[in-house]
Amino acid sequence: MIRAKIEEYRVTKDNKVLDKLKEAAKTSKAALAFLYTVEPETYKEALIEAAKGIAALERDAEGLFVANGVNQEELLLDVMPLYTLYETKCNKKENYIDLTEQCKAAVKKYPGSKVIFSMLAEVLEYFSEEIYELYRTVQRLLWEQYVAASVNSDETVAYALAKACFYKAFLLEKYEDDLAVFADEKYPAAYYAIKRLEKRFERN
Repeated sequence: MIRAKIEEYRVTKDNKVLDKLKEAAKTSKAALAFLYTVEPETYKEALIEAAKGIAALERDAEGLFVANGVNQEELLLDVMPLYTLYETKCNKKENYIDLTEQCKAAVKKYPGSKVIFSMLAEVLEYFSEEIYELYRTVQRLLWEQYVAASVNSDETVAYALAKACFYKAFLLEKYEDDLAVFADEKYPAAYYAIKRLEKRFERN
């Protein structure tokens, strides 16, 4: 639901939606990361504190973040995008190698996971192309995960696919038919992600 609201605000710029995201940011890392991109000075301290908490998480044998009682795939979707944004904007990209290695490990551990596909799309959103070799690695992992995840496509896959196309990691022309199935308000996260994608390519 939070991701749907983020995409909705990106398309509509509705302040009522923004207010809901500000309330959600008290508990949602996805909302907090997005709000930092909207109001960086307001949310910088909160972003840094959240990132410190993420960095302190335990790791499993593969080097991936873990937390007791929390599904690991959902945890990675929750923390990795914000951690990437922090590294990009506030920490001089010092832990980009760790981020990339965790992405590799996640794809190896959870091949075909739709949740990990979404995580990779959101990581790429905040990952700087300046570190081109690592950026391309994440892009390749995103493709590998899509190939497996798209076998049983759903809103989660369509949402992440629209993001991948928006940031030109994938060519839109190849996936327009796949996205069209989910360009419906009954799939809000995918619907607004697709609307945002359409607006970008209308301008260009």
